[in-house]
Amino acid sequence: MTNSPVPRRASAATPPQVGNAVLRSALLGNLHDAGVAVVRCAAGRDRESLFASPALREKILECLEVMRVSARDMPESDKEEMERVDWRAWEGLNTAAIGSPRQGRERLWQIITDLVPTTLVEVRRYRRALPGWFEI
Repeated sequence: MTNSPVPRRASAATPPQVGNAVLRSALLGNLHDAGVAVVRCAAGRDRESLFASPALREKILECLEVMRVSARDMPESDKEEMERVDWRAWEGLNTAAIGSPRQGRERLWQIITDLVPTTLVEVRRYRRALPGWFEI
C-alpha cells in the first residue's frame, strides 16, 4: 500500500472584494491611460489635420477600442458611481464601423472632444475617492 500525498488546500481563498478591487483598478487604469493617449493624439489638432494622418487615426481607434472594452467590463456598481459617463455610448461604440466618410469622422470627432474628456474627468474623480488609492 502506498501513501498518496494529501492535496494541499490553499491557505486562504482570495476574498471576492480583493478580486473586484483588482478588476476595478485595472479597468479604471485602462480607461484613464487610453483616454490620455487619445487626448494627446488630438492635442492642438483640428478635425482635418487629425484625420489626415492614417497612423494617428489608427492609434486613436485602438485606444477607443480599449476604452470600449473596459467600459463594457466595468462592474455595474462602479458605473453607477460615475454617472456622468455615457456608458451606453461606450458599450455601443463600434470602432470598426467608424469609416473614413464624413459622417464617421464627425462621430469620431464628437467622441474625441466630448465622450473621452468627460470619461477622463469622472475616472480621475472616482479613482481619487477610492479607499487606499494613491497616484504614482
